[in-house]
Amino acid sequence: MEPATNLNDVDNPRSRRAMLAGVLGGLGAWLVSAAQRAMPADASAGAPVLAGRSNSGGGFSTELRANTTQPTFRAVQLGGGNGLRGEATTGRGVVGIGGSQGTGVWASSPDHNAVFARTTHGTAVNAFALSSGSVGLAGTASGSNSIALIANGQSILNGDVRITRGLNFDAMVTPSAPVGGATLFVHFVAGKMQLAVRFTTGDVQVLAVQP
Repeated sequence: MEPATNLNDVDNPRSRRAMLAGVLGGLGAWLVSAAQRAMPADASAGAPVLAGRSNSGGGFSTELRANTTQPTFRAVQLGGGNGLRGEATTGRGVVGIGGSQGTGVWASSPDHNAVFARTTHGTAVNAFALSSGSVGLAGTASGSNSIALIANGQSILNGDVRITRGLNFDAMVTPSAPVGGATLFVHFVAGKMQLAVRFTTGDVQVLAVQP
């Protein structure tokens, strides 16, 4: 007599395989969903700005407005990088516009450069005074032994120069003859200061001698 067949023995392997397939399928769907939540797609035009991701506005600009006494946008860099960086291929990397009583760009540093600018072939800082009474560039030294402006190297002033206070000269070695114009300088001769002018010919004309 053949042994009796238990129907559960036939159905159980198939049921276990179906259950395993269902579990694996559910696990795969959960992993895909979790990955999508952990690594969202880069933001594009019309989408929220995502921190820590590359955001593209396409052909549109992004504007942020606020009505508060606090900064509208604040970027804090805790590492050694830049707090804020602006780049432009042919335009202006950073533009600051202030109101009638505001300041377009304001910079502060306790012991280093508040503003640092450099260029290879152009102009690092270009200042214009567009109306009567306006000032293109102003420097104020309010602290003890502080200096409003230092120019290291050749300086060119196109236009009138008005000095409202004294003009101090540091004594120097007699300069070489200039290529054009004349050089006004102070040097020591026989232990006494001389205020003199040197011309392109190399001649030195003494204007005043220390008493």
